[in-house]
Amino acid sequence: MSSNSSNESTEEKVPSNSVKSVHDWLQSPWVFKALFFVALLVCYGISVNVRYQQLETWKQNPQQFFVGEHPLMTTLDAPYWLRWAKEYRDGEFYGMGHKRSYPSSTQWFREQQAQIVASENGKQAQPVPPLERLTTPKSLTLLSFIVAMMSPFFAGNLYLAGHWLVILTGGLFIIPLGLYGWRLGYPIAGLLGGLIGSFCSEYYVRASIGRIDTDMLNIFFPILGGLLVLLACQAKSERWVWLWAGLAGLSMNLFVWWYERPGFTLGCFLSLLVGLIIWRHKAQASLPAFGFSLFLLALLICSVVSAVLKVFWIITYLLGLSRRPRLRR
Repeated sequence: MSSNSSNESTEEKVPSNSVKSVHDWLQSPWVFKALFFVALLVCYGISVNVRYQQLETWKQNPQQFFVGEHPLMTTLDAPYWLRWAKEYRDGEFYGMGHKRSYPSSTQWFREQQAQIVASENGKQAQPVPPLERLTTPKSLTLLSFIVAMMSPFFAGNLYLAGHWLVILTGGLFIIPLGLYGWRLGYPIAGLLGGLIGSFCSEYYVRASIGRIDTDMLNIFFPILGGLLVLLACQAKSERWVWLWAGLAGLSMNLFVWWYERPGFTLGCFLSLLVGLIIWRHKAQASLPAFGFSLFLLALLICSVVSAVLKVFWIITYLLGLSRRPRLRR
């Protein structure tokens, strides 16, 4: 009887020991980190797959979404970026105003304007030289550069290359946002925030198939800059501070090349500066939360200043237009 009872007690302890070992395994730091990074990649993969399925739906209905071999664009800026990509790939550059300033940039219009001016002054119109082709672009954006570099993988089709860029980058901000939540101690919030944000209606419309525009990375770069600022402020040695601070500056410079808004770089720098000062003085406030809040505040200030400048430009443009003399027929 005693041996049977001891065997039964041993059998009862086996499951409990197994459960305990599994629990201890899950509590291991490296296991939790591995699970987190796998979940982060899964969230990003979901975003990529949804946009890929959208492109497949377009391919199944070519009469509605394709013109020949080229898929449609859902934004007026897409042909602008693709033209720059084409000119960079082909080595022929006309400058920023060509085609976008139609018809004033066409040769026929320029010749007509020259004849009107010459007749008003009682002179003979001089020949108008053709538009000068540049050997290198004056201002090539990062978006056009990447599309041009991707086009050989799609048989030179810039349209498909641009669409695949949307697929791959539309949800890319999930990765730095998830890592930001991890560093703050809220990994689940970072994962869910990225996944929900990727399919938020306002963002999804502007970062979906057909929207070959800067919107696809306009969230990624600020969040990446905020993450690098946070890592610099949390670094325990000056070597790591310099490394993360340098990468933050690099990310903001890439953002300027992508979006051409240098004000974001100033906001990131001020956040880094204030964050390091608070860290060195060991303030009681939560540095990560404060640093990110300051970063967002800087971005808001830059946006407000930009909006004010745009309003000022519109007003001055309208005033100048009202005072502009009309050409006589």
